[in-house]
Amino acid sequence: MRYINSRYFWAIIIFAVNLLQALGTNLHDDEAYYWLFSKHLDWGYFDHPPMVALLIKASSSVFQGVLGVRFFAVVFITLLWLLINDLVNKKTATPWLAIGFLSLPVFNLYGFITTPDVPLLLFGACYLWLFRRFLNNKPYTWIFLGLCMALLAYSKYHGALIVFFSVFAIRSRKQLMQFVLAGLLALLLVMPHIAWQFQNHWPSLKYHFISRHRGFKWSYVFEYLLGLFAVPSVFFFWFTGKKNEDSSPNFNRLLHLIFWGFVGFFALMLLKGKVEIHWLAFATIPAFILFFNSNLANKKGIKAALVLQLAAIIGIRVWLAGWGDTEMESFKKDQNWAHEIENISQGYPVVFMNSFQKASKYEFYTGIVSWSDNNRFLRKNQFDLWKHDTTLYQQKIYYLNNYKVGAFVTDTVQGAYGGFIRKYLPMQRVEGFLQVYGLHLGKDTMSGTVGMEVHNPYNYPINMNHPQIPQRFYILVVSGGFYKSVRLDIMQDISVIPAQSHVFVTGTFSEPIADEISTEELKIFPLLMKGPLYGQILGPAVLKSPDK
Repeated sequence: MRYINSRYFWAIIIFAVNLLQALGTNLHDDEAYYWLFSKHLDWGYFDHPPMVALLIKASSSVFQGVLGVRFFAVVFITLLWLLINDLVNKKTATPWLAIGFLSLPVFNLYGFITTPDVPLLLFGACYLWLFRRFLNNKPYTWIFLGLCMALLAYSKYHGALIVFFSVFAIRSRKQLMQFVLAGLLALLLVMPHIAWQFQNHWPSLKYHFISRHRGFKWSYVFEYLLGLFAVPSVFFFWFTGKKNEDSSPNFNRLLHLIFWGFVGFFALMLLKGKVEIHWLAFATIPAFILFFNSNLANKKGIKAALVLQLAAIIGIRVWLAGWGDTEMESFKKDQNWAHEIENISQGYPVVFMNSFQKASKYEFYTGIVSWSDNNRFLRKNQFDLWKHDTTLYQQKIYYLNNYKVGAFVTDTVQGAYGGFIRKYLPMQRVEGFLQVYGLHLGKDTMSGTVGMEVHNPYNYPINMNHPQIPQRFYILVVSGGFYKSVRLDIMQDISVIPAQSHVFVTGTFSEPIADEISTEELKIFPLLMKGPLYGQILGPAVLKSPDK
């Protein structure tokens, strides 16, 4: 039974368990989205850096189906286990260390699901391993540290927090200078991604720091506090503040800085809006190491708690592989879902309204070109940057609408309403800029005059009188919880917006209003109503106070 104390024995167990789970669980919606990234390799994507796409590209060139997406998740979490063994001071027997590892939600979830957190966890642990050597003044470690910084940057933007907080663990001028050199090396290696961001007008920064935040809510605070106990686990979270006896006080300082740095940083982010709890995933690693570097890990009560937590995790894994993945919304869209749509659409390309996940999953399971037609009700995503929707121009497509509107709708399928559009008109990247000349709020009407400049970037004209999806100029008026789409009476005769050109239109409006709206500043957006489908916001809002 000596093998039970071997880290490699437990590595085999971890690899086998996660491999079986990966093969036996439906694909997550986000995994399909990242798989679609891998079909269009680039130096960056709207949501994330390119590492997750590169990993899926490599594994899917060898394996088919879900394993082609998930293979590196299984491998990376196994390597993470081996690496953590070198970061823990061996006070705890290997079987109990393995039980602790297997009882953590983060190490379980990312052991078989591929997201950007998977490379972040592994390369972040590599960074900690290298940084410990760096603190011990091992020669040339700064070079590898710089390489690891670049890998973190290409994995997930949260890697910047790991690097930032580690600065405060440095204790000599020589180390600081070497750390700066490592940072410059990383910056040089990451320049292709920075160039991509610049060329695309910094979409990731705008999304993560501006557009995705909706303001402070107390409910977000309660969710965050609950998540703190769920992600690193209550035991590891609690004992990170306890004294441990590791021989490297500077390294312990680093672990505390990173853990509490993550917790504090995202607590501050609550002021801007909701914090997704998986953003704290990496904080599990320093908490885990600090916990098992303390004597508390060997107490009987703690061991019993770990066994109970492991039993709960096993139950969740069995449920998920057995029937849970057919009940959870993000997992249940499977081959049967895709093939039902494929049969109704007769193999034509399918365009989904407002669902980059559905479009990605449909293409994954069928291999048929799919697209997400995004409107103002969906956050921007990679489909707003890609330009291969132009391949659908004038093609017959099957459109899945969220609403039962439009003469083309003939079917109800998977909770949506679908039908054929004979000559599809992609126009997701049409832009518009508004000038509000006058805005008057009467007792029960709202009226005014606006000018709108509309830019068509496509190499084909926009037919405003499309037989199935005619285009109409609107504005969207927003005031607090008040939203109103208002049609404009256009003074010019605009039937076509020529390819790669601008048109300027002037319109008036007079709209009944039953709801109370603010008499202070209103947000007014330029809007293009795409037939019976939806209103597409063309550009930024204009702030306008009603005329007195």
